[in-house]
Amino acid sequence: MSWKMILTAALLLAGLWQAKADISVGILDIPGCTTGSEGLYQTLQDQPGLKVDKIGALSPEILRQHQVLLISHDYPFEQKTMLREAVADGLGVLLTHDAAGSGRVIYAASAQGSFPEIASPAPGSVSSTVSSRKLGIVKDHPVTRGLPAEFLQQYTDHAVLYPVSDDAALVDDVTDYHEFKAHAFLGTQSRWAKFYGGNCVLAAGGFGTGRVVLYGALPGLGDDDKPAPATGAEKQLLLNAIHWLAGEGAVDLTPGRTSRYRPHAAVVKPDFQVQAVHLLSPPGSAVADGPLQIRIPADGSAVEVTTPVLRLIAGVEDGVPSLSFLEIFDPAWHHTWAGLEQATWSAPVLRLSPRLWPMAALPFKIDHEKGYPQSDFAAAPAQYFADTVELAVGPTGRLVVHSDGTLELTGFARDGRLATWTFDAYETADGRRVAETVAFDLPELPNVTALVKDGSYRVEGRFVIRPRLGITGMSPGVMREITFAGDTLRVIPTSSATRRLTIKKLWKERGTDQFFPLLPQPLELEQAAAVADIATWQLDADGFALFTAPGAPGAAQLSDAAVAASTRQLDPDNEDEQVWRRFLIGATDDLPLGVSRGVLSGRDASGRELVRIPLEIHGYVSIPTGIFLYSESWRQQPALTPADQWPKLWRDLGMSGLDYLIYGVWGSPEMDAWREAALNRMARYGSRWVASLSEYQVGRLVEAQQGRSLRDIAAPQQPELAEQLLKPVLEQYRRHPLLTGWYLTDEVPQGEPDPASGELPLGYRLANLLYDTAERYVPEDLKINLITTWFTSRASWRDHLKSDVFNYDPYYAAVAGLERDVSNTVAEINTPKRKPLWITLRSCGPTWYDTLDLWFDIRRQTMAAYAAGADSINYFMYAHWMKDMEENAWYMVFPGPQGPVAAPRRQILDYLTEDLALLSTVEYGLQLDPERRRTWRDDYEQACRWAVSGHYDAMRQVLHRLLAEMQFNR
Repeated sequence: MSWKMILTAALLLAGLWQAKADISVGILDIPGCTTGSEGLYQTLQDQPGLKVDKIGALSPEILRQHQVLLISHDYPFEQKTMLREAVADGLGVLLTHDAAGSGRVIYAASAQGSFPEIASPAPGSVSSTVSSRKLGIVKDHPVTRGLPAEFLQQYTDHAVLYPVSDDAALVDDVTDYHEFKAHAFLGTQSRWAKFYGGNCVLAAGGFGTGRVVLYGALPGLGDDDKPAPATGAEKQLLLNAIHWLAGEGAVDLTPGRTSRYRPHAAVVKPDFQVQAVHLLSPPGSAVADGPLQIRIPADGSAVEVTTPVLRLIAGVEDGVPSLSFLEIFDPAWHHTWAGLEQATWSAPVLRLSPRLWPMAALPFKIDHEKGYPQSDFAAAPAQYFADTVELAVGPTGRLVVHSDGTLELTGFARDGRLATWTFDAYETADGRRVAETVAFDLPELPNVTALVKDGSYRVEGRFVIRPRLGITGMSPGVMREITFAGDTLRVIPTSSATRRLTIKKLWKERGTDQFFPLLPQPLELEQAAAVADIATWQLDADGFALFTAPGAPGAAQLSDAAVAASTRQLDPDNEDEQVWRRFLIGATDDLPLGVSRGVLSGRDASGRELVRIPLEIHGYVSIPTGIFLYSESWRQQPALTPADQWPKLWRDLGMSGLDYLIYGVWGSPEMDAWREAALNRMARYGSRWVASLSEYQVGRLVEAQQGRSLRDIAAPQQPELAEQLLKPVLEQYRRHPLLTGWYLTDEVPQGEPDPASGELPLGYRLANLLYDTAERYVPEDLKINLITTWFTSRASWRDHLKSDVFNYDPYYAAVAGLERDVSNTVAEINTPKRKPLWITLRSCGPTWYDTLDLWFDIRRQTMAAYAAGADSINYFMYAHWMKDMEENAWYMVFPGPQGPVAAPRRQILDYLTEDLALLSTVEYGLQLDPERRRTWRDDYEQACRWAVSGHYDAMRQVLHRLLAEMQFNR
């Protein structure tokens, strides 16, 4: 054969191959709708064998011109019928993310799902996406062929699909739910809760003569929310899917109808042999002879046992006997922060279970007063009065529960979780005490003999505590993994007569001797400690006194002095019926640093002592920390946040460890009443107030009064308008004892001065007008304008914005980026230092500039901001009133029908405020001993490095040693 013939044959074959491989691919590209489409185009435009073009709209004619259609994230859902008809006639379609059927109809109408014959969203779901990236192949198929067994998706979250059959499921989420790593599961509470049956991410099947791939991920979009081509395994998956959708490879058009992917609504609740058992309750009941014996035979069955010491749920999950729920009745404050809840059941402290959530076969519900989930069986409990109950759990498990709190377990699950916020420390067999700090650097503890909650309880047994951290599934905390290494648990209630109170000196400017005025702090006594006939109270603690209100020492109680203890009447404004008495304790002069000891005593009319309460008062220096809470909270969803629960939210804020609240100063008459109620609560709990006069509220007030918005008028040309609006409130509150400053505007200064005339943009002129107006009436008060450097330059901010502090929101989620941004800001605008630097950090989600679901970042960002030079840190924001705990965990707390429900972020808040107090007090102490200052500073700077890197255990060890050497303790 001649070379000409060979060449001709090769060219013919190449042409035939080209004709065979030339797949016409259309990518729907609608701005603001098909997010990710540009990245898909970048991925595929140069791929051999594909003819790729963008489609600006769907029509029958356009669909007939393509073999394969790609729809990214969303599409006009009113065209669903057209799309389904085209696929039935032979079109292949790939739908990603919400368009695959996430159920998140509030974000994308197409999230309702277009092909329920293949997969559908969870019934009634409003948010079925999870923030995890590790995917795994579960079935060999042309779409998955040649891919690694596990790979990372490109984007940060994905939809969860519910295939009609196992045959349709090709890719699952295989993230290890018990680890936090770079790409670990960061999902919120609801996202954990919905997916007992497994998380399907990709399903495929036939529809008519066409084919469908539903892919819950979002290839084509980077983790910075910007278009980016898919790479690696995900790119290969896209190419495989296109070839299969174009007709290559077989398709099973009649898949089986069995599916392990079941939403909650499809789960049938099993019948229980016994639902609940109370031991020795109520007091005085006849006790049965011998132990009560109960058998729990079925997978998914459970029993609840309550004793005077504890409550537990035991059951069988996946054939494994499980201690799904162990709570301890805590007569004192059981959280790591004082006062969130009191004299109620503690949150679950321990689980020995193969699954995150208790009782895999059961729906769950959230207890909105305590914030944790429990299996949803709530029939009236059986009343058995016995000292002991013996439970045969599944084929191997044996559980004996004694009324004194002893548990004996045999044949139960060994791997489990414990909630970090319910323990202060772990004791090891060699006598060590290791403090819990919710830190990644806590070492593995292979021989722990006790889990300790100081002043409340101990859980004794044999445990291995692993350093890995994750979500508990039990708000408001974080969990550590454990292995139970013994057969007996013992719960031992303990009590401590000594009460601890923390009081802080807050820097006006860090590193100086300028401080805000001291405020007294609350101490609460529980109803359990109530004693009749107390006529007077006395505090014996050097340098401290009882106060009736900020700046008013001398009286004993905040509650009405006429209220008689003998009648056990409560403070008429009390937020918690378990509180018997509430006191304010403050320093009489300068705050003694370190630990001061004293006694609070109650005496009858003759002077005889009836109550004696030892106190430890911990005095710290700290930079001030605060948080936003909008007055609009009270107008939204009154059923979720009834008015009688608002005081509980303010109480929670007051006991949070934060120092000031940013809250509106004006509005409607109704909002005026709310503000006065809020200020009353701040006084009762030692909180400070930053009064918000932000432009948004000013503009709304002008609009309401004059039918126009201040944003739309030349405010600098109407200074009399600002004078008219600001003067009454400035004069009314200028001497309020809680006032810390005036928050004038929020991100209003934007843009740059005109290069020709030098005229400032309107936002700058408005902010400066409000500052000048406030300066005339409250010259001695702190006046604050906030900016973000995303909208204006640091140079313009430094040179043109009037504010008593530099205050900005850097909008960073990544710790490294935040630390760099704050350091650059300090270098550019505040070196040498001109005035204090205040910073806003995100404590909510879910957008790219927030902390998403990784609440640990809140603590690390705080440490990074402090290390870079921040003089104050405030957080956005505390509560959200539009979501409840079954939807998300984006905020610190959620207002609820029984009071605030804490999110895991609420636990981190308590730790970071103590971190800042330790760091600040040591920084202040560096000036005490010039000869040792250099050594101390080296150690202090090392502690700062530990803090920024997340090594809190190591940081605290250094700081506590330095505090001891500085001899603050009294």
